[in-house]
Amino acid sequence: MNVLIVLLILVVVLVIPNVKVVPQAKNYVIERLGSYYDTWKNGLHFKIPFVDRVANIVSMKEIVKDFAPQPVITKDNVTMQIDTVVYFQITDPKLYTYGVENPISAIENLTATTLRNIIGELKLIVWKLKIYYRQETFKKRWKNKCVLNVKDVKQSYK
Repeated sequence: MNVLIVLLILVVVLVIPNVKVVPQAKNYVIERLGSYYDTWKNGLHFKIPFVDRVANIVSMKEIVKDFAPQPVITKDNVTMQIDTVVYFQITDPKLYTYGVENPISAIENLTATTLRNIIGELKLIVWKLKIYYRQETFKKRWKNKCVLNVKDVKQSYK
């Protein structure tokens, strides 16, 4: 009888915490013995105790990130501050977890660089006319997984 109670306690302690239910719009990145093993999508999954671990829980929802105003210079040498909002969605949880040390910072820097390149090609007057076209180009480049919206533009006067 004592052996049965000990066995039942052992099952409760080892098995129940290793049964995972992954909710919709989340993915779990699983490591086995310290290296990538699998990505779990929504549903019921079982971990091997002491061998598997959940390395990262990644939200598959679209994320909205408001970045600080960026200084940009147009082709006619006008300096302005552009305030942007970026909408993006993680499509590969493994790459998101292991690809870059700080993915949000990488997205911010890549967005700022792309914005500077786009604005740097245009003159101030032409820029105001072509902003919609450039946003569409940005959407196509990111395959609709990342969208840039220009929230505010302030011209700097010297």
